[in-house]
Amino acid sequence: MRRGCCSCVYCPSEPPGLSIVSCPRNCSNEPDRWLITFGRCGVKDKDILGNFGGPGVTTTGLRDDFLSLFGANLDVHDLLLIDDRGRGLSGTIVCPDLQYGYAAFDPSVAACAAQLGNADSRYGTGDIAEDVDAVRAALGYDLVDYYGGSYGGADVTAYATRYGEHLRSVVLDAPFGTPALNQFVFEQYRTAADALTTGLQCQRSPTCSPDHPFPQAELDALIQVVRLKPVTGTAYDANGNLTNVQIDENALLNYLIDNPTGNFVSTGEVLAAARSLWQGDSKPLLRLGAEGYFPLDYANNGDPTVFSFGAELPTACVDVQNPWNWFDPVAERSMEYADAVSALPFWYFAPFFKQAATGPVFSFFGRDCRLSRPPIRTLRHASPPTARAATLARYGTNDVKSFGVIGMCPDVRGVQGDSDGGEGVGVSRER
Repeated sequence: MRRGCCSCVYCPSEPPGLSIVSCPRNCSNEPDRWLITFGRCGVKDKDILGNFGGPGVTTTGLRDDFLSLFGANLDVHDLLLIDDRGRGLSGTIVCPDLQYGYAAFDPSVAACAAQLGNADSRYGTGDIAEDVDAVRAALGYDLVDYYGGSYGGADVTAYATRYGEHLRSVVLDAPFGTPALNQFVFEQYRTAADALTTGLQCQRSPTCSPDHPFPQAELDALIQVVRLKPVTGTAYDANGNLTNVQIDENALLNYLIDNPTGNFVSTGEVLAAARSLWQGDSKPLLRLGAEGYFPLDYANNGDPTVFSFGAELPTACVDVQNPWNWFDPVAERSMEYADAVSALPFWYFAPFFKQAATGPVFSFFGRDCRLSRPPIRTLRHASPPTARAATLARYGTNDVKSFGVIGMCPDVRGVQGDSDGGEGVGVSRER
């Protein structure tokens, strides 16, 4: 979208401070769409622009969360929240099979790509950056303070490389982005960090550390045990349902250690469950598996205006670099992906084997992207920003995915948090 194409429209019947910005697609002959924003048309000369990432998650729907972070700053700042294209209320992508679990996962991903057609490659953070700048211009802001958490870091870096002259400052909170946009590099970051985090959480705990003086060795032993002989049985999940559970290396990584659901509850219990297993009691480990499991096939992902699965994959699959030729048929892409995994050194995802780290759950923006349609645009991955916007970066001890993003910023101050994942920065009243 070219700058200057959007116009600001007030909607008095909506919640206070809500504006709707009308943006014709590409300023050409495509149908108009709306970018839904919470903000006001240039009431103040300072603006905080926020994005918690996802991708696929609403931004305006998390208004209260942003107000809890930035409320103290709103006497001199406006707060601008934009639902990125395809999510929230901005042209929400609804792929029924994928969103509501009407079919198995792989066929649902392929059906969603077919539903989007050539637009499948128009949801990357490069296009989103153009939308953001069009909204900024329509609302009359010259400079913005841009906050990006998690995948919002990719949004911020994409904007900074294109429109850095309109950045007053940047806050990166456990950010995702270059160079983690190389999928295998990102997965290597994650497997290393997940293992270290399990040990570090125990070392920091006054109750865990005395019982587990060598946490990394204990985790390595648990991985070896379930790799050679998976633990099977039944256990109750968090809703009280009795569930059949198998803990193999794949389940240990994806459902107990990695915490893709963002709950970060089980990691601190893994070593205690392993100790029980050595003593002949598998129930604690099985319970963690039951509580952490989530299905991909036939899974209902709820309200698409809160989280759109159909928007998540088109964004990530345009942004992320994967090892296949996009213009080959899906079957050939699958073989190219398998060949690339096979060519990696056996230790690449240590302490885990390659199969667990490149499966359908852990390698979410890798393996599953092969089902998308070939992009009709040149992929434009983020490069170092040219503007020297003051940058505050918050990251965890093992948040290695963030280090490369932070290193791109020429004027950065890093703040290491006590935690090891997820957003959590607090913003002061500095003007």
